[in-house]
Amino acid sequence: MQVFRFRLERARRWQQDICAAEEDNLRIALGAVAKSAARLQAARAEAAAVEEEVRCRESVNAFEIRAWANYRIAVAQKITRLLHEHGAEEAVARMRREVFGAAKRRLELMNKIRDREFAAYRAAEARELEDLAQETFANSLHRKEHRSL
Repeated sequence: MQVFRFRLERARRWQQDICAAEEDNLRIALGAVAKSAARLQAARAEAAAVEEEVRCRESVNAFEIRAWANYRIAVAQKITRLLHEHGAEEAVARMRREVFGAAKRRLELMNKIRDREFAAYRAAEARELEDLAQETFANSLHRKEHRSL
C-alpha cells in the first residue's frame, strides 16, 4: 500500500502559517492595549497625586490656583486623548481576535479533513491486509489439498 499523503497538505501548512501570523498580530495588539491602559492609569495616578498635594496645602496663592486649574484642564485633555487611544487599541485587538479566530477555525477544518482522510486510509489499509491474510490462508489450504492428493 502507498504511504499516506494528504492532498491538501500545502494548503494546510499555508493555513497554519497564516494562523501563526494572526496569533502574533493578536499578541502585538493585546500588548498595545496593555500599554495604553498603563499610560492611562499612570496619567490618572499622577493627576490624583497632584490633586491630593494641592488639597493638603494649608495655603495656596492665586498664581498656584491658576496653575492648578490649567494643569487640571491639560490633564483632562490628556486623559481624554488616552481614553480615545485606548479605545482604538481595544478595537484593533477585537478585530485581531476575530481574524485569529477565523484563521484558527479554518486550520481546524483542514486538520479534521486530514484526520478523516487518514482514517479512511487506515481503514483501506486494514481491508487490504485482511484481504491479503484471507488470500494467504486460502492459498495455504489449496496447497495442503494438492499435497494430500
